[in-house]
Amino acid sequence: MENSIDQKAKEALEKMFMDSFGSSDEDQELLITVRKIFAGEDDIEIPKEFLAEPAEGEEQGNLYSVINDMGIPQKIKLAMFGNKLARAILIRDTNRQVSMVVLQNPGVGEGEVLDFLRNPNLDDQIHRSIVRNGSWMKNYEMKVAVVSNPKIPIDIALKYVKYLNNKDLKNLSKSKNIPQVIATQCKKISQQRSDR
Repeated sequence: MENSIDQKAKEALEKMFMDSFGSSDEDQELLITVRKIFAGEDDIEIPKEFLAEPAEGEEQGNLYSVINDMGIPQKIKLAMFGNKLARAILIRDTNRQVSMVVLQNPGVGEGEVLDFLRNPNLDDQIHRSIVRNGSWMKNYEMKVAVVSNPKIPIDIALKYVKYLNNKDLKNLSKSKNIPQVIATQCKKISQQRSDR
């Protein structure tokens, strides 16, 4: 297993962690541990079955309870290097540092990111981080997911309304599942396009 990531990812993680950690001794100790994890200099053990993607139909036991019993540093390492099943659990972790690291996992694919964007129960910082990634947001389905998720902050959703096609705009303008201001903007843009 490769325990290091490229320099750009390290810098992004460093900024994210510096922003999310406080100045308490406990936070500073965790930050030091996290830096060691990303430099590959830690001694934290992760069960091997959670690192590789399972074969088709292979059982992984009760992954949720195993992860639940882990400490924060172990969860962070698993978030960075774990398989899809581990990522699906850790993206919902109540500790923001753990859930944010999932997005830096080299195994995360666009399909997973799309699922994260569609999930209204995730921390809005996860959604904001995804939207900041220009390569993910080139995908049309990501834009639709941003606008149609009722928990995405309105300021972000409004930025993506103009990129939707008329069919999606019409459907969303009638939706009761999104904020009224988003539905109204969808209707307005759809009408403007039809009047041309």
